[in-house]
Amino acid sequence: HAGIPILIDSTEVAPDVLPDVDALRAALASSLHDSRIAILVSPGRTPLPEPVTSAGAVFSSREDALHWLTAPGE
Repeated sequence: HAGIPILIDSTEVAPDVLPDVDALRAALASSLHDSRIAILVSPGRTPLPEPVTSAGAVFSSREDALHWLTAPGE
């Protein structure tokens, strides 16, 4: 449903699959315009090409991702 926050946990994903995770983020963003999307990556892992876009944001801390997803108006 549009408007619900989405957390994509890619901490168990191999680095060569990160482009697929980014494609998933873009597809969800285009389908669910009013939903915030956060992608969780392992600390130290090379982040996705654009850490913060209109399609969502990338975090290495689950706590930070959940805070961003649930914070009103940020």
